[in-house]
Amino acid sequence: MGKNNKTKKRQVFSKTERPDSNCAQNINTNPVKLAPENQLETREVVNEDATAGHDSGNNDEKRIQQINLTWFSKPRTTFFSTLCHVCKDSRADVVCPKCHLIRYCSIEHRKAHWYSHADICRAVQHLMAREQEDHIFNQASGLSAQEFRLFRYNLLVECQNSVERQLQLWEREMFLYPAVCTFCHNPSTKILETCNRCRMAAFCPAHKDKSAEHEEWCDVLTLLRDFAISEWKNGAIQIKLPMEMSEKNLRIPETFENILDSCNITDVFERIQLTQLITAPLTVLFGADDLFRPPTGSRKQFVVHLIGAEVEFELEPVQKWELFFQHLVPELESLKLVLIGPELLESQVGEKFVGCAECKRRNKSLDVIFESGLLYHEYITTEKYIKPDLVCIFNPGLSRLTGYNEEDSWSDTISVMFQENVPVVMTEYTEFEITSDLKRIQDIASVNILKAPQKNPFSSHRPYRNFISDDCIPVIFKNYYICVMIATRAVN
Repeated sequence: MGKNNKTKKRQVFSKTERPDSNCAQNINTNPVKLAPENQLETREVVNEDATAGHDSGNNDEKRIQQINLTWFSKPRTTFFSTLCHVCKDSRADVVCPKCHLIRYCSIEHRKAHWYSHADICRAVQHLMAREQEDHIFNQASGLSAQEFRLFRYNLLVECQNSVERQLQLWEREMFLYPAVCTFCHNPSTKILETCNRCRMAAFCPAHKDKSAEHEEWCDVLTLLRDFAISEWKNGAIQIKLPMEMSEKNLRIPETFENILDSCNITDVFERIQLTQLITAPLTVLFGADDLFRPPTGSRKQFVVHLIGAEVEFELEPVQKWELFFQHLVPELESLKLVLIGPELLESQVGEKFVGCAECKRRNKSLDVIFESGLLYHEYITTEKYIKPDLVCIFNPGLSRLTGYNEEDSWSDTISVMFQENVPVVMTEYTEFEITSDLKRIQDIASVNILKAPQKNPFSSHRPYRNFISDDCIPVIFKNYYICVMIATRAVN
């Protein structure tokens, strides 16, 4: 799958052990009681060493808060072509005899799942009959990587049109990540040999000798599978975060490892989920760090525009912006987040955020503004427009010429998002995507590069399967690469 990868393996965490890789049997299945909403409790602890012999007004006093965070993710079923779809057991020898796309550990589980699977199964059978094939992926054998992507996507669209409804995510994954040879896409289950470790790659006899190329990604694919199963079974993480409040100086950790180690978080899944939760504020702070340093530092107010925002990723839980942005910028009194996106819902607007005791003591405020149903170039023409100090676009996929409603909505946005002469922070999943996105921006706008495309030290460590370039990079991470730009005229 990759080049120069005979011995190199992808490393996820250097200071934690990778979980055992025997699929669902070795995932913690202790039930976690789900609360109606996510909880974040704070308990202030004053550092006694810092206050001993000093009066309460001493500016050198350090304050530490004990943050008890319980985050309930939204568990969903993930499709794995070689695992039982009902229980995720790796002993899944029962293949659906009709569509041949989904596996089960027993006849009982196949029958139990039939009601959920029936209509999409019939759609696949219809296509096989029309093409006179005994497997829907027979015609994929020998296709190039890009041809195979188009083939899978077209199958997905055809079956979705056939059932006349939006496919669930796991149903889409049936078509995007089928059990076929990793190299030639042969779907014959009789000859395929599955990787015994990750169970997420298969090889036909003609390409069995190329299985060594899979080694680079095997660890990360194993982690992806185990994390998805754990999240599906447990649906929550519970973390205690000691958060020291800086009184005077801007403090940006060098990497996520510094944060995770200081929090004494050793569980690999908790570490992964925490990086997913707090990558947004730390990435913005990393991109904007020069704005808070002399001679331009000492900002009292800061407005961030989050373009194409997803509430679950950029915002929830909102406390993360207090803990991992405001607490690290002692001079900052007011942080205002403006989320702009056509798919934001009014129902996602919560109650006004109430800060921790220490932020109240310092008269700090955090406000979130939702501008739903609007593209960015539409928002800037409204009376509600607020001038930003920084603009941020997370993982936008600018190089893909279709976006919202299958239309190119980015050209007009790119034309205006540099108009206020403030830094624009952009992230992407891969180096190829961020360089392609940057090229598209440079074709439309005149910009100077403040931070060239580089790996983001605060990217999420939560692995996702990659459809766009799965032949060379099968696993991706949100905010993995970062680039910071500003309008050329702003530096003249």
